[in-house]
Amino acid sequence: MYSVNKLFVVLGFLVLLSGCQGSPAPTPAAGPLEGVWQVIARTGADTDTGSTEASIQPGLYIFGKRHYSMMYVPGGDPRALFGGTLNEVTDSEKVQAYDTFIANSGTYEISESSITTRPAMAKNPNFMTGSHSSVHSYRIEADSLWLTIESISIYSELPGPKTTTKLVRVE
Repeated sequence: MYSVNKLFVVLGFLVLLSGCQGSPAPTPAAGPLEGVWQVIARTGADTDTGSTEASIQPGLYIFGKRHYSMMYVPGGDPRALFGGTLNEVTDSEKVQAYDTFIANSGTYEISESSITTRPAMAKNPNFMTGSHSSVHSYRIEADSLWLTIESISIYSELPGPKTTTKLVRVE
């Protein structure tokens, strides 16, 4: 009888404990970069003057907790439209279109002064080998973000002038 009572006490205690749950782990706060950012200005893109581009072309940067995606038109001129339908696009038009935008996605690491991106997918297949990265210095004020390209590991020198891109948070 003693062991039956002991068994009921142990079972009752286990049932009681099974109903107790700790509070769920807190959701980590969003990092300062998380969100969608739209390009609104770029400086240093003109090698002769180093001035801000008068006509900014479309660009979006998206940052999650660990991953990023960016696509933008680096020049001041709009991309040329294809002459015919998609079935009529020439190889020459495809090459010209390829040269008019930057696109890559992957993971990023952030420190107090820099963002290092490591592309898993990129328009340039040589940039997505797993061994390349780019480093930007950055500054955030309210809903504005400034990114200055410091290095791109696929190049021994930056391909053109050092540029700073200003973005605003849109989401």
